[in-house]
This record gives sequence, structure tokens and C-alpha cells, in this order.
Amino acid sequence: AEELAREFGSMFAGGLSVLPSLDGEELPTPRPAVVIGTVPATGLQIAFPDALFAEPGLALDMAYKPRITPLLAAAERHGWTTIPGVQVLIDQGVEQCERWTGFPAPYNVMHEAVMAYYNQQGN
Repeated sequence: AEELAREFGSMFAGGLSVLPSLDGEELPTPRPAVVIGTVPATGLQIAFPDALFAEPGLALDMAYKPRITPLLAAAERHGWTTIPGVQVLIDQGVEQCERWTGFPAPYNVMHEAVMAYYNQQGN
């Protein structure tokens, strides 16, 4: 995480911060405006402190099973905008299609197909 923050931090006005823990006393001030979860959510037993969501923000979870991960559920309870991992997969597929073919991807068709399959799998 530290290496990613160093490599990509300059792309963001405030830089990137890696949280050493979710202990409310160790959270930076001002609080994060964006939180990205990058660990599998299945069986995850993490308590997200209310202090993490003290300011309005956006939570994105790369995990796509379950659709609403513990991170997204906590963020939604605090009124944050959330992006589930399955949406990341769809957007990644659209971008890849356009890069590989040189043509605009049929976003709606791709989105509907992925979500139909995803929902059929019980997610």
C-alpha cells in the first residue's frame, strides 16, 4: 500500500494516505474523502469506525462478492456515495473493449449482460 501511495500519490491533489489501522484515534485529519477497499470481502469481519466517515465521501470496494461489502454497508449508513466491485468490473471491460477494438463499447448491453449473470449467481 505504501509503495502504491508513493507511485500514484502525485496524481491526486492531496496525495494518497495509507491508514495504518482503522482505530479511530489513528485516523488522519481531515478525514478521508475517498476510501478504497482492496481485500476480499467474503468472511471479512472488520468494524469500520464512525469516525472514518465523519466527512462526506466516496467508498469504492474492489471486491464484488457480496455486492454490498462491509465497507460499502458502513459507508452507505453514513450517507457516502458507494461503488460496488461489480461496477468496477463492468467499467474495466468497457474500457478494454474500446482500447482493443478502437470502437465505442456497447455499455448498456455489456452492463445488462454482466448484471444478469451476476444476479443469476445469487450475488
